[in-house]
Amino acid sequence: MNLNNIPELLKIYNNYYKNQVYSNSKALINENIDNIIVKKISIETYVEEFIAIYIDTYDNRYYVKTIYLSSDGTSSDALVFFSNFEEWVTAPTDISYWYFYININK
Repeated sequence: MNLNNIPELLKIYNNYYKNQVYSNSKALINENIDNIIVKKISIETYVEEFIAIYIDTYDNRYYVKTIYLSSDGTSSDALVFFSNFEEWVTAPTDISYWYFYININK
């Protein structure tokens, strides 16, 4: 092993460690199946929570629109759209979109 490689190896390890700590903080709580309480929420509630988490995670993306996929008002599906630009009046030509299909029954 060459001693000149140690600073680069430390840099790579520190990056790995930082990513592992972040991943562990986002992990689900390990729970016994007997203690789980089923809670059914509406698609609207789920979408609102999804948007809040997404905007908190990606602060450079902006909410555009939600479309609920139902003709009778009993939807369990939704499409949620985000963009990289908030003010459409002065929007640049390189606008990107991110869209998500959400279903609460499957």
